[in-house]
Amino acid sequence: PALQTVISEAAGQGQLTHLPLPPLTAEETGQLAAQTRGESLDAAATRRLHGDSGGNPLFVVEMIRAGNGDWRTATGANASLPFADRRSLIASLPPKLQAVIESRLARLSQEAREIAAQAAVLGRSFTYPVLVRACGLDEAKLVDGLDELWRQRVIREVSGEGYDFSHDRIRDVAYGVISQARRRLLHRRAGEALLRVHAEELGPVQGQLGHHFASAGESLAAIGYYRQAAAVALERYAHAEAADYLSAAIALAESAGDAAVYPLLAEREEINRTARRTDEWLADLSQLCHIVERLDDGSPEASRRRARLRLAQHYQESLLGDSSHAVKYGKEAVALAQASGDQVLEAEALMRTGHELWGHGRFDEAQALLERGEAAALAAGRPALAAASLERQAALQMFNGGSARHLLSILDESLRLYREAGDAIGEVNILNKLGYLPIAQGAGNYADALEHFTQGLRIGEQIGHQTTVMLIRRNLVMLYTCQGDCRQAQECLTQTQAIVQKLQDEPNRPILLNYRGFWLLQQGRLDEAEVTQKQALGRLREQKQQLWMVKTITALGWIAFYEGNWQEAEARASEGIVGSEAFGEERQIAHSLTCRGYARLRLGREWEAIPDFQRSAEILLRLEMDNRAQEPLAGLAQAAFQSGDLTGACAQAAGVAQHLLAHPLDRTVDTFLALHTCHTILRAANNPLAAEVRTLAQAHLRYRAGQIEPDYLDGFWAMPGHGWQTARRAPTIRYPC
Repeated sequence: PALQTVISEAAGQGQLTHLPLPPLTAEETGQLAAQTRGESLDAAATRRLHGDSGGNPLFVVEMIRAGNGDWRTATGANASLPFADRRSLIASLPPKLQAVIESRLARLSQEAREIAAQAAVLGRSFTYPVLVRACGLDEAKLVDGLDELWRQRVIREVSGEGYDFSHDRIRDVAYGVISQARRRLLHRRAGEALLRVHAEELGPVQGQLGHHFASAGESLAAIGYYRQAAAVALERYAHAEAADYLSAAIALAESAGDAAVYPLLAEREEINRTARRTDEWLADLSQLCHIVERLDDGSPEASRRRARLRLAQHYQESLLGDSSHAVKYGKEAVALAQASGDQVLEAEALMRTGHELWGHGRFDEAQALLERGEAAALAAGRPALAAASLERQAALQMFNGGSARHLLSILDESLRLYREAGDAIGEVNILNKLGYLPIAQGAGNYADALEHFTQGLRIGEQIGHQTTVMLIRRNLVMLYTCQGDCRQAQECLTQTQAIVQKLQDEPNRPILLNYRGFWLLQQGRLDEAEVTQKQALGRLREQKQQLWMVKTITALGWIAFYEGNWQEAEARASEGIVGSEAFGEERQIAHSLTCRGYARLRLGREWEAIPDFQRSAEILLRLEMDNRAQEPLAGLAQAAFQSGDLTGACAQAAGVAQHLLAHPLDRTVDTFLALHTCHTILRAANNPLAAEVRTLAQAHLRYRAGQIEPDYLDGFWAMPGHGWQTARRAPTIRYPC
């Protein structure tokens, strides 16, 4: 008071100069720390110190002198939940700094100290409506107390009704001096105040309610609020935050036993699985196994718990690439869900098992389970789950002979159901499939596909769902490779590999190797392509991914063909045909037949090549894959040419050429093979279409060469027929990935 009198008198006489001292910047904090410490801090330590000190010079100096390098902030390890326990932070304060703050608080009036205590319980930031209900003071006294705290710079105004402690450390000390019994009381008052103020919309404060009622000793209420907070976080796709809320609830529930812990742990397991937080997920799964075993009493509820556990184990085996065990656990989950009468769980188990069987190449069985899953989901009123079954039916049809129009109708219905359910992850998955469909069809014009991928990427990145982002980027590798843009495809390969590594996604590692092998083939890097595809095949065999095994075997057949190893190409293609026929994968059957047909032509056995080409073309035309069908149709022209039927060969080649000249095409070795074959025949017959075909083929070659690194161009031009190159190169065109 005496000092304040002197200051007031000096100011009145014009003898006082007021120098405002704003907080230090991060750079200034580092400089002061270096002067105090005698050596500089690294950038990370400087950022932590600046955040923890708020740029207050006294705090900076005292924290450095205390020798405490673990400067934590409100965004650090103790802030995964709102209003985390501050006692460990208080204990870490330098004694002198704590004494200075305690002295400031001690000089406050009794009412101001009480208000500061309640405010500290509420958090660093708080609002007037909540504080007035929590304190229970006469409003005039509350306003006087707030004014005193504001004048003493304990708090500051931050918005119309908002306040903030001027520094986190002040709030820490104000909280630390409250006795344990009084804390419980103040936390209960804080929770009750939040309930009254936010009665119409509790969502944003569910986490705060959980914390306050837990700190008040009301565990049952706190568990409910934490669980609701997790649900709110999931609506924002904040999976880590949701898992942290459930962890807090589980800690409170443990004293009540396994029955109380189980539903919370099951929710956290699903969240960690969905977010691919692999270590946390597997730890949850291990804990669930023990709890489910201990709770097994033979009741329908015990069957439901076992069904859920088997489904979780199905997901684990699927991620690890053990398809056989994944199918086994999936079927057990279906049976247990039926026994428990849980239709939703049954629908999910049917959908997941059908999906796994599809990857295993058991198409008919997969289709039956997926249809049952769709029906069960619709009966249970779960549109998102029905959409998931439809989505997988579309994927199955894509590999099993479904026409493009039929696939689009399935995908459109699935997209509608996902959007009806507000399921953003499902929506992204459908956008990914809508993007991939024209690539599979060989449409040539991928503007719409790129738009679908771009839209899906935007949503996937917005919600932080790395799996969907990875799948879209994986398919972008194929899009850019088919367009002849090898550089952009390489960027997507690198990005996808990083995500696969982060997610520890074993099934997608060999699939990505398959895509890389295809990319290498387009550049003429045949030795590397062969090694890569053989690596992919080895891993796929270990994981028993039958469908991708067949695709990779045929890919090795094409590599052997371009290497001139036609007998090996024939053998690989024959193996691919047998494998594809085992589960009815018609697109792959056609692709393998085309490969074997061309190998047989090179071996001089055109009479054996003809039925291969005929069957391949029939399949592809029936599947509305008209561009792809031109490859075996060109092979039929070559077979006639080699048989001495120049007139028939020319007529066949002219029909193929007219289609190729009139439609957008992929810039791949497959397309070039059809162009080169037609040109050879048309030139021999002096057909004027030969010049047009040559011009188009040369344009494709120049474009592709313009996207290849110079070190690999010799191999590219050494590919069969590529000697058509000219000195002029097409400009490089780049697309956003």
